[in-house]
Amino acid sequence: MFYRNEMIENINQNSVILILGLGISGKAVAHWFAKNNIPIRLVDQNLNLSITKKEFAKYKNIDYVINHNNIFSVLHNVSKIVVSPGISLGNSSFSNLLNLAIKNNIEIISEIEVFAQALLNLKKKNNYQPKVIAITGTNGKTTVTTLTSFLINSYGLYAVAVGNIGKSAISVLEYAIISNNLPDVWVIELSSFQLTTTYNLHIDVATILNISPDHIDWHLNLDNYIKSKISIAKNAKILIINRDDEYILNNLNSINSKNIYSFGISKPKYTNDMGIINHNCKKLLVSYHSFNKYSYIIDSDLLFIKGIHNYLNVLAALLLIRSIGIPIEKIFSFLPKYLGESHRNTFICRINNVDYINDSKATNIGATIAALNSYNNKKVLILGGISKGQDFSLLLPFLKNIRIIILIGIDAYHIAKILDNDNITYIYANNMKEAVIKAYQNACEGDIVLLSPACSSLDMFSSYKQRGETFSQEVLQLAKNSQI
Repeated sequence: MFYRNEMIENINQNSVILILGLGISGKAVAHWFAKNNIPIRLVDQNLNLSITKKEFAKYKNIDYVINHNNIFSVLHNVSKIVVSPGISLGNSSFSNLLNLAIKNNIEIISEIEVFAQALLNLKKKNNYQPKVIAITGTNGKTTVTTLTSFLINSYGLYAVAVGNIGKSAISVLEYAIISNNLPDVWVIELSSFQLTTTYNLHIDVATILNISPDHIDWHLNLDNYIKSKISIAKNAKILIINRDDEYILNNLNSINSKNIYSFGISKPKYTNDMGIINHNCKKLLVSYHSFNKYSYIIDSDLLFIKGIHNYLNVLAALLLIRSIGIPIEKIFSFLPKYLGESHRNTFICRINNVDYINDSKATNIGATIAALNSYNNKKVLILGGISKGQDFSLLLPFLKNIRIIILIGIDAYHIAKILDNDNITYIYANNMKEAVIKAYQNACEGDIVLLSPACSSLDMFSSYKQRGETFSQEVLQLAKNSQI
């Protein structure tokens, strides 16, 4: 049976829902409303009319907009706008349209907000009471989301991971309803974009993993970016924070939650907080009880995912899981079985005693710093893409163990000016194949060739995944050729 959500029931049948952007979330929302016979208007800069019409051919009441410049026409009779995450409210080709919508009190929401309304309706009408875990942060979101879901499923409950991870929450919910297999736990990865236009997601436990400058081009300034991240605490019963993060700590006064637990690199000092202690040259993950007593969780050597940033990700996941009532000692044995995410510090192969590492998911400076700190070896770093307004001088203190940097992408020359200030050696590459060849030519035995771009990939590739796959393919081809 298909349940109409509360939002759909309250919509005037004579009004229109405007779907702005037809990516994964935009199409999912369009199908959700169209199946319920709600008039929708589809707008996308790259709208392929014939393909889109074919996809939605079985539905009625769909309006296709080719030219969105006539904003009055586009907004005619619109009651709500569902905006795709990549579209900035204040810095995009749709800004005039969105500003006019705000002036006319047209609500602008995300696909996650549509999901949240649907979930509230299911709770009210069908007594569906799942646990909701929400995860945000500049870096580590996907790892913590997938690890949390993996551990909960290993324990025996049914958890699904949705959101910014690439799975539309509303599509997964729709399928779960139709198949009569609703999850026990929703694990939702939330970007700053999604949080900006999500208002009614009721969260059992949320975490802010870390905050570092990112997406300044989208948010216009750092304060707006920080506010979007902190806003996850608004509807959360319990909040998990990184106690080592200065941006989070400096904004604690704006967080009303009384139930806050923390994780960090340091020894935990408060009951139920988690941290890392050094013991016999090993890093042990622990939980604090009282009177300087710690409960051992796991030796970091037993984990497949390596690096301090990943040990913090593990602690965050465990705190989230414990907060929904699962005894975490029953899932410790599953921790070594988690193999990590593709394109995140992924070993590709070794050529002439040089390791090639794919960290294409590092789309900001903070992620690249984490990758650099994971290896003691000399590095050949492949860096660049769309810089998103980041301050690359923040990267300079972490480049002391770099043999050479290979710059790629549209903002390569901008990054080069920053590197010149610190006399760091760099060269340019026009494409990934050239970057891999130049890395091979400049690397010495024992080095690491690290693709960790600190930038968006969309100037050269369709996604960070395609960038990582291209790098991996070129490296494997190089390995094959070097054996001839």
